[in-house]
Amino acid sequence: MKAIPIAGRVIRSAIAVFVILGFFEGVLHLFGLPSDGLYQGDVGYYWTLSPDYSGDIPHGEGSFRVEISELGIRDEGPPENGPWVLALGCSTTFGWGVEADEVWTEILESQLRIPVVNAGVPGHSTAQGVEFSRELLTMKPDVVVLGWGVRDSQLAPTPDSNATPSSLMSQIRIVRLLRKLVDSRGKETLQQESQVVARVSPEEFAQNMADIHMIASTNDIAVVDLAFPMLDYPESYYRELEGLDGLFLDPQLPDSSFFEFDTVHLTSEGHQRLAAFLERPIMGLLELQGEGE
Repeated sequence: MKAIPIAGRVIRSAIAVFVILGFFEGVLHLFGLPSDGLYQGDVGYYWTLSPDYSGDIPHGEGSFRVEISELGIRDEGPPENGPWVLALGCSTTFGWGVEADEVWTEILESQLRIPVVNAGVPGHSTAQGVEFSRELLTMKPDVVVLGWGVRDSQLAPTPDSNATPSSLMSQIRIVRLLRKLVDSRGKETLQQESQVVARVSPEEFAQNMADIHMIASTNDIAVVDLAFPMLDYPESYYRELEGLDGLFLDPQLPDSSFFEFDTVHLTSEGHQRLAAFLERPIMGLLELQGEGE
């Protein structure tokens, strides 16, 4: 019997490995493993919320319930007709730490008696927000509330503008599953890189916001630039908003409005205070929009 050349054996072995890996990759895909959880996409580059996700998110010593609609937001979609408000931003718009009916968008909706659609995505800066807002703004809400800034000023190893997509290898389900198993057993320690620069500089923030304003203007949408209240206030960023054409709102809330262990996010009481602050100015914009039709 003639021996198979070494090169041939290597090729056959490689093909067998690829077939086996492909089989297991297909099985994992079929059963949705590993689960994407709350987020889909490339976390760290560009991500959104997983449509139809449902689960409890840990927060402090407790947790809060999250239900994501088929549109990939923590809310239902816009109404088929009639006026409505769109809220864009990060976890402060999303309502991190509180139940859905406690978020300022839901409270404001009951006050205005028109839909206020919560499209906040935790972790988003304006670098992701420019792209994420495009399709939603083409749905033509009457008013849009822009609540970015908190994550723009957050320190990171590199700016968001320098971020690159994750490698193809890291997106393979088998690799992701193995990493989760290793992490859960404490066998792998990820070194925290030094955080030395803002994710988005004040100048980039101003440009990103101007770009979003342009998209809104093209669709005849009134804009509210919300300097989201927080204890560690990024004043240099919010000063950039004062030069834009939108209605600039800068609510000041007491310290009791924030979680003691999480001073970025509002408590249920804080959300009520914010909704009360926003009600009158947004109602004024809605009335102006109605007069212009």
